[in-house]
Amino acid sequence: MKNLIPTLLILATAAVATAAPETLRDPQDLVALAKAQPSGTSMTIPPGIYRVCDLPESGLQFRNWKDAEIEADGVTIILKPGQTISFAGCTNIRLRGLAVDFDPVPWSQGTIAAIDPVEKSVSVKLDDGYPELENLPQRDSMLYFVFDPAKLAPRHLLWEGFRSFDPIGKRLYRLAGPTANGFFGELDSPLGPRPGDKIALFNRGGPAIQITDSANCRMEEVSVFAAPGYAFYESGGEGGHHYLRCRIVRKPESDRILVTAADGLHSYLVRKGPLIEGCEFGDTADDTIAIHGFFSLITGSTRPGTIQLVAPFGPDFEVGDTLRFLEMPHGREIGSSKVTLIRPAKPEEAATPLESLLKDWAKEGFRMRRIPQPKFWTLELEQPVDVPPGRLVLASSPSRCGNGAVVRDTVVRRSHKRGILIKADNVRIEGNTLEDIAGPSILIEPELFWLEGPLPRNISICNNTIARSSWRSLNRSGAVLGLGGAIEIRTRFSRRQFPPQQDPYPLMKDFVIAGNTIHESASYGLVLGNVKGAKVHGNSFGEVFARPGAAESRGLEKAFDAKEHSLEVAKDFAAPPATILVFGSEDVVLSGNIFTPKPPGFTAQPIAVGPWCQDVGGADLQEAPRKTAFNPLPLRVRYPRSSPASVLWGE
Repeated sequence: MKNLIPTLLILATAAVATAAPETLRDPQDLVALAKAQPSGTSMTIPPGIYRVCDLPESGLQFRNWKDAEIEADGVTIILKPGQTISFAGCTNIRLRGLAVDFDPVPWSQGTIAAIDPVEKSVSVKLDDGYPELENLPQRDSMLYFVFDPAKLAPRHLLWEGFRSFDPIGKRLYRLAGPTANGFFGELDSPLGPRPGDKIALFNRGGPAIQITDSANCRMEEVSVFAAPGYAFYESGGEGGHHYLRCRIVRKPESDRILVTAADGLHSYLVRKGPLIEGCEFGDTADDTIAIHGFFSLITGSTRPGTIQLVAPFGPDFEVGDTLRFLEMPHGREIGSSKVTLIRPAKPEEAATPLESLLKDWAKEGFRMRRIPQPKFWTLELEQPVDVPPGRLVLASSPSRCGNGAVVRDTVVRRSHKRGILIKADNVRIEGNTLEDIAGPSILIEPELFWLEGPLPRNISICNNTIARSSWRSLNRSGAVLGLGGAIEIRTRFSRRQFPPQQDPYPLMKDFVIAGNTIHESASYGLVLGNVKGAKVHGNSFGEVFARPGAAESRGLEKAFDAKEHSLEVAKDFAAPPATILVFGSEDVVLSGNIFTPKPPGFTAQPIAVGPWCQDVGGADLQEAPRKTAFNPLPLRVRYPRSSPASVLWGE
């Protein structure tokens, strides 16, 4: 053991081990520990509270640790916004038993005192002990969520914010300028906000625990009670991290209504995805679990077999990878080829400057995320790919996207966006419980706007229990967070982000969806789109379209590109509602699924097979007592085919 490790952090004596967890400890001991860089060491941190928030440091930085174990039973580390616990360049690290909290908490909360629908403003009285709004991170808007005060359950409102706030009394604020109409559009709804409701107000900051450029780090029984951004954040490196019995939960015996101001666990650009097992995650302001890589933007080609591209956050491709090239909108695949050489490039080497391309694409109606520090690369390919000049083309690489991730036996509750969001290959999602998720409980969705990919393959979604999904994915403007499926699988390559528009191509491959139990979904039970090769077997579906008015407010007639599709056929696609919706897919087998008898007045049908489908069959379709012809969508542009499709339902 290295001499730099403080002596009180060496395996604790019996007296120290039995010290009260509320005992205040010197946080400088942890700062010294983090700087020690031991190898092959096991150590125990004495229980107690370590107020790292009282120090000027940016948190605890563990760099280049290898083969070390840290026991932290009864240890609470309190950070302040701007601090994080960071593991960088580490290998084979095990951390067990730690709890992480923040002082001050990185959000505020209070009670809605008044609502003015004419001025579109809300008056909020802040609770004691929570930051005043001037002390929160300032962005273009102040984000919020509204809660039923009796159950502290979220009201059914979409993600949005207010553009301004003004103090009008002691800890009393008026918020105005809503960024969308979800709040005021739902005032007369029984699901909408009202005076007396609780409200959380926040903006995003940094993560609580961060793992970068590392391999095989194990977080065991680690709890996060608050985070300015993500609770757990991993990026780069070999990955393969393990989260065992970890928790993202409201602090026990507190009145808090939120835990994170962003995702719960966010993983990107790691070679091997995380194993998340036996965890309890909830009350996250965005997706609870998100695992993905990125698409690269093709900027041009100077000669056959050579392309130039921009990787949003560094290269996610390697020599020997086979890249797939997708033309926007809708992701028509224009070719694929193996990479034979990679070299960094300068912006001036691009055939067309990125800024010029972005402006041209914006004129065509494409919306994409900002790329803060674009990285330019030149790639040589085994086979030339014809990239149309000036067209928006993405490159999809399977190398660094969290391949092989597993989410198992985990509970996810009260996510304010999506429960489990996956854009990776060879992923297993099994035996989990997901409840009260704002959008889809499980979403597989590569997308243009965030440039997040790649195109998933070999995905297993089995034996999960899902209740009350997508109740906040819909409002009176239509299906805003997608189509509202409890499980939703689809690409999102249209010009528009909200509401999304449908794509026709089966770009994802090899899915198994089996043994899941789904009930009280606000919209569909399962949306299966843009997949080639899927087995949907032995799932049990309870009530779907459970949110009042959901069948009428799906907005599917808005979910088509007016430049590509006819409005008449889009309206056909929108009806009738169904438990399972299939579109843009091939080689799909549906069998042994159980559909609970519909209650009086319930109109959803078991299965709807929509446009762009081929070879969709199975016993569930053969047993349908009635079959009605469904006209295929007439397409006005380059799609290779428009195949016959049908809608099938029972009486």
